Formats: sequence, structure tokens, C-alpha cells
Amino acid sequence: MTVSFITGRCARLLRAGRRRISLASAIIVATGLLVTWGVAAPAGAATNLAVKTTALPPATAGVSYSAKLAASGGIAPYTWSVKKGALPAGLTLVPATGLIAGIPAAGSTASFTVKVSDSESPSASASATLSITVTTAPLMINTASLPAATADVSYSAKLAAAGGIKPYTWSVTNGALPAGLSLDPATGAISGKPTAPGTAIFRVNVSDAEKPSVSASQGLNITVTVAPLAITTVSVLPGLTSGMPYSVKLAADGGLTPYTWSITQGSLPAGLKLHAATGVISGTPTSGSGSTFTAEVSDAQNPPATASATFSLSANTVTVSSPGDQTTIAGTAVSLQIAAGDSAAGQALTYSATGLPAGLSISSSGLISGAPTTPGPYNVKVTATDGTGASGSATFTWTVNPTPVTVTNPGPQQTFTSDPDASLQIMASDSDAGQTLTYSATGLPPEWSISPTGLITGLAEDTGTFNVTVTATDGTGASGSATFTWTVSPPIVIGLAAGGSGRPR
Repeated sequence: MTVSFITGRCARLLRAGRRRISLASAIIVATGLLVTWGVAAPAGAATNLAVKTTALPPATAGVSYSAKLAASGGIAPYTWSVKKGALPAGLTLVPATGLIAGIPAAGSTASFTVKVSDSESPSASASATLSITVTTAPLMINTASLPAATADVSYSAKLAAAGGIKPYTWSVTNGALPAGLSLDPATGAISGKPTAPGTAIFRVNVSDAEKPSVSASQGLNITVTVAPLAITTVSVLPGLTSGMPYSVKLAADGGLTPYTWSITQGSLPAGLKLHAATGVISGTPTSGSGSTFTAEVSDAQNPPATASATFSLSANTVTVSSPGDQTTIAGTAVSLQIAAGDSAAGQALTYSATGLPAGLSISSSGLISGAPTTPGPYNVKVTATDGTGASGSATFTWTVNPTPVTVTNPGPQQTFTSDPDASLQIMASDSDAGQTLTYSATGLPPEWSISPTGLITGLAEDTGTFNVTVTATDGTGASGSATFTWTVSPPIVIGLAAGGSGRPR
């Protein structure tokens, strides 16, 4: 009897080396029975692992490159590696993705063998030999023109190239750059300060790093123009002081240096001179009078360009603002700031004064402060002086009135502890009739006090000498003070002789 079976569930894979064999049929002989069956390979079963990529695109030196290897069969994911040879310099293979990427460094053709392994255990692998041809892009100069330059003004421009193998080396092979400019061989930067007008025509060359090197050249030109010549110094010059050294520099812009200065109209004050090569006016004026003059500057062009300006040079003046007449009371603190101006910009002023009331002084910055001590009228003169020696003054009257409240000093006081009868009436007077005085005190012995009417009372318990200041203040706020000492002593003890005679001892 013969029975045939066809089933997909009984499929079985056998491995012979690296090849997979599907058992399609089998025959089993049993006693009196012959059974045969056929086995169909299931859908989706693994096939042989293979590298599908048969060729890779070419690359260009210095340009980003990307290509991905592909495989078929086996069990994903795959792992890629370079089995033999090497990729072009600058390119790398990503093992997990098969991506070849990077920037190739030089032109060449690299042959190599790639290997792919699958995830079966043990893994299957396959390999293929591939190649990448790296070409070099033609070297060319991208700079077609250069910006214009201005004589005596800093200039900067950079040449650009593409292709070839970096780094590049630059040079001028024909003609020359404008005088004052230079070319950096490593960067292609043209910089400097051109010294003369005109148009310079030249040819630049760039060589790359290939061996042998490749080069390219480009004809270029730079036109140098001259900015208009102009005097830039303001027309009003700093003031001068007779007998004091003076110096100021006239300045110009544009044209071609060096400049030459001269005075075409008017004249400088006596003692001053204009230096033709530098434009500096210097010297020691012999009088305080100023002048108006016209100065001209000419440049180094042929023929020269000229520019002129009229200047005013006057005597330097310091003006002190009068604060007006001042009135204060002896013993009262005062503060008064003196202000002044200088015709020479940027000068620092130093202040001084004469005739100030006793007790007052002036700082170098012009602040009058202190407390006047002596009544009377005072004629005060304040003076401000700048760094050139120029000065100005203002005068005013400062009246110091007597202190309107006068406290009569009671003189040194002495009392004893526990004396219940100790008291002291303070007396004062006010030049302003009808004013009511209110009294206060500091430094009294402990437990003592002063009433608003000036009566000091208390029962002293602590001994010692106390410095007491009493003050009387009227309704206008005017006050007067007096200071004295108050000594508190222990009580006198009178003892009895032995025998009780009652005689002091």
C-alpha cells in the first residue's frame, strides 16, 4: 500500500556548509507498508545572504560623498565591514547601516572588499569587491573683481578659489599690487594702506596641494582713489594765557600724506608758531590777546590739493560766579559751593579764597564750610585757576552776626550724694526781645534733669565729675550754650570719740 502526503508544516531546513537544502521528499519503509510524502517550502523562508550592491558612484575630492550598501537574504539586521583593501581617504563605512560617507581627500581609485553578516546564530556572511573613483574638481579662481581702494586708508579684500586639493598657495605672477598693499600667500588676503592713486593691473595665481600641483590664474585690477582733502579741526581753538606754554594741533583728512601747513591770512599771537610739517601751533604767548587767522594745508599730490579754514584763538578766561553777599550767625555751621567756568574745554579748576571769617575754609573743589567764630563783616575773594594758569575771581561780603542767645555760665558746681536741696537755675538772655527761651542739657549726673525753664534738680547717687552743657533755644531756632563741670562727692561723715563725749574726731 502506498500513501502520499503534501504539507507545508513538515518543512525542514538542513544546513550543508553555507547552503540551505529543503527536504522535498522522503521514503520510509515499514513492514508491509511503503509511505511517501512531499514537503513544500513555506512562504517567507530565509534565502542565501548576498551583497546586492554591484557598483558605487564616483566621488569628487573635497566634496561631501554618500552611498549606501545593500544586501539580500539572510536574517536582518546586517553588520558591514571592509574585509580587504581600504576606502578612499576621508570616507568611512557605518557598520550598522552600510552607509559610506565623508569628504574624500584626494583623487584616486580605491578597490576594496566589503563583508556583510546577518543576525542568525551562527551568522551567515557574504562579500563583494567594489571600487570608488575619486576625481578632482578643476581648480579655478572665483574672484572676478576687487573693490576700489582709497589712498592712505586701510584696505582689505580676499581672493577665493574652488576645486583642486587644499590648501592653496597664492601669488602675483604678472604686474603688481598698488603700492602699500600685499598678498598673503596662505590666505589670499590682500591688505595694507595704498599710498598713491591710480589703477594697478595684475594677474594672480593659485596652486593646490596635489603632487604635482595644479594651478589657475586670473587677471584683476584695483583702482585707488584719493579722498577730498579737508581740515577737520574746529574753528575755535583753546584759549591761551600770557606767559604760559601753549600747544594745539591742526588736523586734516583725505588727500595724500604728508601734509604741509601754512598761514595764508592773519597771524598768530606773538610768541606762537605754526609748524609746517606737523600742523602744531605752539610756543609761549607774550600777551593775553588772541587773533583770527586762516590756515591752509596742502597734500603730496602733484599738483597738490589744498584746503583752508579760518580759526579764532582768544585769551583763555576763567569766570567765577559770585554767590552774592552772605549772612550767618557765629557758631552756626555753613556750607557754600563756589562755581566757575573755563573757556578752555576740559580744564580742571582749583579754588582758593582770602578774607574768609575765622572758622571757615575752602576746599580745592570750591566748597566753603565750617562754623564762623567771630562776629563782624568780612570781604571775601574766591579765585579759580585752571591748568594753563588762567584764573578768575569774585568778591562778596560775608557778615557774621553775634549769637542771639547768650547762656550765663554758672561756673564749676559741687554737691554731695543724697543732698535733697541741690538745685541750679540756668540764666540766659536773647537779643531778640520778646522771645521765650527753652532749656536743655547734656552730661548731667544720673537722676538729675533740667526743666524747660532752666532749673536743674535731682538727688545724685553716683560720685564723679560730669561735663555739663546747657543750651537755651528761642522760638526762631537761635540758641546759645555754656559748658561747666559738676562734681558729686560722697557725704562728709562726722564720727564720735570713744566714751560717747559727742566730740567730732
